[in-house]
Amino acid sequence: MLQEFRIILFIGFALVAGMTLPACNSLLPQTQSDTDDSNDNADTNDQDTISNDDVPPLTQELKTAEGFSLFYPVGWSAAPAANVYQVVNVSAEVLATLDSSELERIAQIIVFIEQREDHEDALGRLGDIEAELPSPSTSLSIDGWPALQRRHVGLRPQPGGADGGSSGEVLLITTAVAADKLLVRLEATVPVDAAPEVGETVEMIGRSLRFEE
Repeated sequence: MLQEFRIILFIGFALVAGMTLPACNSLLPQTQSDTDDSNDNADTNDQDTISNDDVPPLTQELKTAEGFSLFYPVGWSAAPAANVYQVVNVSAEVLATLDSSELERIAQIIVFIEQREDHEDALGRLGDIEAELPSPSTSLSIDGWPALQRRHVGLRPQPGGADGGSSGEVLLITTAVAADKLLVRLEATVPVDAAPEVGETVEMIGRSLRFEE
């Protein structure tokens, strides 16, 4: 039931944003903690670049089959959902017990991946994402690649792309990166009454993206 809700939520995001659904890939994530003594110094240096006093340390790693990683705090979890990745503000053990209505009350990130023709095409797609909503975007560099982040308060994406419903408004946080031919887009929903550090954590997770050379 929970997996079906994730798939419906993914489709709702894609329809609301006018996205092309990406092709299916092998999505089983691999996670690791910085408490592992086998981690090398490069991993530690990465953590230094994505730390922030206002959010917990991003010590957990999600490695994707598409050649990039992102980091998230202890207490969050990463899981496959349809043909995307999902990062949720509860542990994997708690996530397995939640129904769809309980999941709506938790901050979560869906990671979309698009293979573009070339870098110029990826940059064009980044511009399309910036123009989707009236809320201003912040341009930045993530791991050396052009990127944007945006906050927008709006209605939660609904199954089938329908508007309204009982879910009400949420804080929508977008992070998008044009990394060579790859367009990686993180779409987060955060309850509007969540503590400020939750939204800040979501943004830090987006800025933690690291791409293989």
